[in-house]
Amino acid sequence: MSRNIAQALVKAKVALAQDVNTHWKSAWESFLDDVMSKFPSGAGFDAGPPEVMVNSERMPILIKAEFHPMDDYGHYEEWLKFTVIAKPSWDGIEVAMTKPFPEEHAGLDEFILEEIHDWLISPYDKKLNDFT
Repeated sequence: MSRNIAQALVKAKVALAQDVNTHWKSAWESFLDDVMSKFPSGAGFDAGPPEVMVNSERMPILIKAEFHPMDDYGHYEEWLKFTVIAKPSWDGIEVAMTKPFPEEHAGLDEFILEEIHDWLISPYDKKLNDFT
């Protein structure tokens, strides 16, 4: 059965929150590291993988990350911290920011949401056994 990044994230986070033995915990951590390595990189996403929180097998997924925008001259500006909530919808996954960016960064939120949405719905076919 094919799954996407969001499903793999939820599965790994829930498994790690449970009391698993050392062998399986190590496998789940490696699985999660691999899933997180697929997070967008470059074009402002250069702070590494985000902090991801999942409470149960039912979404939402809470994603806390940073974005590094450039000004009109190609110089990096301050880091923008943001939180995205991802939850299931009839069309797959719906993503939204908890707080919009300031007006001087208008439009960045749409770009970030699109990138995160595309990441979450991208296929992820590895299995836990690939990491044991």
